[in-house]
Amino acid sequence: MKKKPILLLVMLLISTLLLLGCDGGPLSKKVETTEIGTWVETKKVSERDGKLYPMKYRITDVDRDKASVEKRVQEYNVSARGSTVADLTNDNLEYAIADYEAYYPKDFPDDEYGITAVSIPFTIAGTDGEAEISVDGTNYKGLTDTWEIGAPPMGYDFFSDSTYKGSILFVMVKGNGEYVFSEGYEEGDEKITHYIEGK
Repeated sequence: MKKKPILLLVMLLISTLLLLGCDGGPLSKKVETTEIGTWVETKKVSERDGKLYPMKYRITDVDRDKASVEKRVQEYNVSARGSTVADLTNDNLEYAIADYEAYYPKDFPDDEYGITAVSIPFTIAGTDGEAEISVDGTNYKGLTDTWEIGAPPMGYDFFSDSTYKGSILFVMVKGNGEYVFSEGYEEGDEKITHYIEGK
């Protein structure tokens, strides 16, 4: 099966979205975060009826080891599960991988084919919850996206009362641990956002 070069194009866009050399300005207030390894109660839309239902997840680890991340990216690139991951062109940036678990309780709706939309739509943000990440007086834009590189079910093999073990790939400034993972949902007029500390 031919791979679509979606990630390749997205990664090329990162170069153009980065804003380097700008004055960082005053430090902003940090958002309240959950520690890595802690379960987070949230809600996700069911494929059956399009309504929100409770479920929970936790980020279990963040891999920042260059050799380990490169190996995992290579394994993903040859897996034929999706688009290939391109090399980064900015020497200040590196790939990182976060592993997580997503638990769907017994009362989470599933159909005869099960649940297929099991991955968590994480984004990356600064410690103030904003899109820019400031490191040593330099503001970085365009680092918000994450890409699922786990193996989500295709159908008929994942049902409620099950835990999906996923992995997301993201781009981070080398040596920087001052960032957060962001996830949330909208219910009526209310927007709920959860933040998990980076590493």
